[in-house]
Amino acid sequence: MQYKDTAIGACPKIGSSTVYASHDGLNYVRTRKPTAARKVFLTRNPIDRFVSLYQQKVVEGGKIAGLGTQLDGMSPEEFFKLTLAHDNHHWTPQVELLDGVDAELVPLIMLDGWWSKNMVMPLAPRQNVSKPKSFDITDNLIDDLRARYLPDIALHSKSLGGFRK
Repeated sequence: MQYKDTAIGACPKIGSSTVYASHDGLNYVRTRKPTAARKVFLTRNPIDRFVSLYQQKVVEGGKIAGLGTQLDGMSPEEFFKLTLAHDNHHWTPQVELLDGVDAELVPLIMLDGWWSKNMVMPLAPRQNVSKPKSFDITDNLIDDLRARYLPDIALHSKSLGGFRK
Protein backbone atom coordinates (compact mmCIF):
# COMPACT_ATOMS: atom_id res chain seq x y z
CA MET A 1 0.00 0.00 0.00
CA GLN A 2 1.30 3.51 -0.74
CA TYR A 3 2.52 5.48 2.23
CA LYS A 4 -0.02 8.27 1.68
CA ASP A 5 -2.74 5.76 2.58
CA THR A 6 -1.09 5.17 5.95
CA ALA A 7 -1.78 7.02 9.19
CA ILE A 8 0.87 6.59 11.86
CA GLY A 9 0.07 7.25 15.50
CA ALA A 10 3.17 7.97 17.53
CA CYS A 11 2.88 9.23 21.10
CA PRO A 12 5.43 11.48 22.77
CA LYS A 13 8.56 9.49 23.66
CA ILE A 14 7.48 6.78 21.20
CA GLY A 15 8.99 8.05 17.96
CA SER A 16 6.61 10.96 17.32
CA SER A 17 9.37 13.47 16.50
CA THR A 18 11.08 11.01 14.14
CA VAL A 19 7.83 10.16 12.34
CA TYR A 20 6.85 13.81 12.08
CA ALA A 21 10.29 14.70 10.66
CA SER A 22 9.83 11.92 8.07
CA HIS A 23 6.30 12.77 7.03
CA ASP A 24 6.72 14.44 3.61
CA GLY A 25 3.02 14.07 2.84
CA LEU A 26 2.44 11.21 5.29
CA ASN A 27 -0.86 11.23 7.13
CA TYR A 28 0.76 11.72 10.54
CA VAL A 29 -1.97 11.29 13.11
CA ARG A 30 -2.85 14.43 15.01
CA THR A 31 -6.42 13.29 15.44
CA ARG A 32 -7.87 10.52 17.56
CA LYS A 33 -9.79 8.96 14.66
CA PRO A 34 -7.59 8.67 11.55
CA THR A 35 -9.33 8.02 8.24
CA ALA A 36 -6.44 6.53 6.24
CA ALA A 37 -6.88 3.05 4.80
CA ARG A 38 -3.95 1.72 6.81
CA LYS A 39 -3.53 2.64 10.45
CA VAL A 40 -0.30 2.04 12.36
CA PHE A 41 0.37 2.75 16.03
CA LEU A 42 3.84 2.74 17.58
CA THR A 43 4.25 1.23 21.05
CA ARG A 44 6.98 1.29 23.66
CA ASN A 45 7.59 -0.39 26.97
CA PRO A 46 5.93 2.12 29.33
CA ILE A 47 8.70 1.93 31.91
CA ASP A 48 11.27 2.77 29.21
CA ARG A 49 8.96 5.58 28.07
CA PHE A 50 8.80 7.01 31.61
CA VAL A 51 12.59 6.77 32.02
CA SER A 52 13.08 8.57 28.70
CA LEU A 53 10.54 11.24 29.64
CA TYR A 54 12.13 11.81 33.04
CA GLN A 55 15.61 11.97 31.47
CA GLN A 56 14.55 14.52 28.85
CA LYS A 57 12.20 16.71 30.87
CA VAL A 58 13.79 16.64 34.34
CA VAL A 59 17.46 15.61 34.09
CA GLU A 60 18.15 17.46 30.82
CA GLY A 61 15.93 20.42 31.74
CA GLY A 62 13.28 20.12 29.06
CA LYS A 63 9.99 21.93 29.44
CA ILE A 64 6.41 20.77 29.56
CA ALA A 65 4.15 23.61 28.43
CA GLY A 66 1.30 24.60 30.69
CA LEU A 67 2.48 22.60 33.67
CA GLY A 68 3.42 25.54 35.89
CA THR A 69 5.72 23.38 38.01
CA GLN A 70 9.50 23.49 38.30
CA LEU A 71 10.85 20.06 37.29
CA ASP A 72 14.53 20.69 37.99
CA GLY A 73 15.75 18.60 40.92
CA MET A 74 12.58 16.51 41.10
CA SER A 75 13.15 12.83 41.94
CA PRO A 76 11.70 10.11 39.69
CA GLU A 77 9.15 9.36 42.44
CA GLU A 78 8.12 13.02 42.69
CA PHE A 79 7.84 13.23 38.91
CA PHE A 80 5.64 10.12 38.83
CA LYS A 81 3.32 11.68 41.42
CA LEU A 82 3.17 14.80 39.27
CA THR A 83 2.12 12.69 36.27
CA LEU A 84 -0.76 11.30 38.32
CA ALA A 85 -1.94 14.79 39.28
CA HIS A 86 -1.82 16.39 35.79
CA ASP A 87 -3.17 15.36 32.40
CA ASN A 88 -0.57 15.62 29.65
CA HIS A 89 -0.05 13.70 26.41
CA HIS A 90 3.59 13.08 27.37
CA TRP A 91 2.49 10.50 29.95
CA THR A 92 -1.04 9.64 28.90
CA PRO A 93 -1.26 5.85 28.63
CA GLN A 94 -0.74 4.57 25.10
CA VAL A 95 -4.03 2.65 25.15
CA GLU A 96 -5.88 5.93 25.84
CA LEU A 97 -4.14 7.63 22.93
CA LEU A 98 -4.90 4.66 20.67
CA ASP A 99 -8.53 5.19 21.71
CA GLY A 100 -9.92 1.96 20.29
CA VAL A 101 -8.63 2.49 16.74
CA ASP A 102 -8.01 -0.83 15.01
CA ALA A 103 -4.38 -0.35 14.03
CA GLU A 104 -1.32 -2.38 13.17
CA LEU A 105 0.92 -2.27 16.25
CA VAL A 106 4.62 -1.61 15.69
CA PRO A 107 7.07 -1.58 18.62
CA LEU A 108 9.40 1.42 18.56
CA ILE A 109 12.42 -0.90 18.69
CA MET A 110 11.26 -2.38 15.35
CA LEU A 111 10.48 0.94 13.64
CA ASP A 112 13.55 1.05 11.37
CA GLY A 113 12.93 -2.40 9.89
CA TRP A 114 9.17 -1.91 9.59
CA TRP A 115 9.64 1.49 7.94
CA SER A 116 12.12 0.24 5.34
CA LYS A 117 9.68 -2.53 4.30
CA ASN A 118 6.49 -0.48 4.33
CA MET A 119 7.18 3.15 3.51
CA VAL A 120 8.30 4.84 0.31
CA MET A 121 10.21 7.78 1.77
CA PRO A 122 13.21 7.33 4.07
CA LEU A 123 12.88 7.49 7.82
CA ALA A 124 14.40 10.67 9.21
CA PRO A 125 17.32 10.32 11.61
CA ARG A 126 16.09 9.57 15.12
CA GLN A 127 14.93 12.68 16.95
CA ASN A 128 15.05 13.19 20.75
CA VAL A 129 16.96 9.98 21.33
CA SER A 130 17.27 9.28 25.04
CA LYS A 131 20.70 9.60 26.54
CA PRO A 132 21.82 6.92 28.99
CA LYS A 133 20.02 7.42 32.26
CA SER A 134 21.97 9.03 35.04
CA PHE A 135 19.61 8.14 37.87
CA ASP A 136 18.16 5.12 39.62
CA ILE A 137 14.57 3.99 39.76
CA THR A 138 13.46 2.19 42.88
CA ASP A 139 11.67 -1.15 42.85
CA ASN A 140 8.68 0.60 44.42
CA LEU A 141 8.50 3.07 41.55
CA ILE A 142 8.77 0.25 39.02
CA ASP A 143 5.84 -1.45 40.77
CA ASP A 144 3.86 1.82 40.67
CA LEU A 145 4.64 2.27 36.97
CA ARG A 146 3.60 -1.31 36.20
CA ALA A 147 0.32 -0.78 38.04
CA ARG A 148 -0.37 2.56 36.30
CA TYR A 149 0.57 1.32 32.85
CA LEU A 150 -0.55 -2.32 32.97
CA PRO A 151 -2.74 -1.97 29.84
CA ASP A 152 0.23 -0.38 28.03
CA ILE A 153 2.45 -3.30 29.03
CA ALA A 154 -0.11 -5.65 27.49
CA LEU A 155 -0.39 -3.49 24.34
CA HIS A 156 3.38 -3.39 23.91
CA SER A 157 3.67 -7.15 24.50
CA LYS A 158 0.99 -7.69 21.85
CA SER A 159 2.93 -5.49 19.42
CA LEU A 160 6.13 -7.45 20.07
CA GLY A 161 4.26 -10.71 19.49
CA GLY A 162 3.37 -9.57 15.99
CA PHE A 163 7.08 -9.33 15.17
CA ARG A 164 8.09 -12.74 16.53
CA LYS A 165 6.34 -14.67 13.79
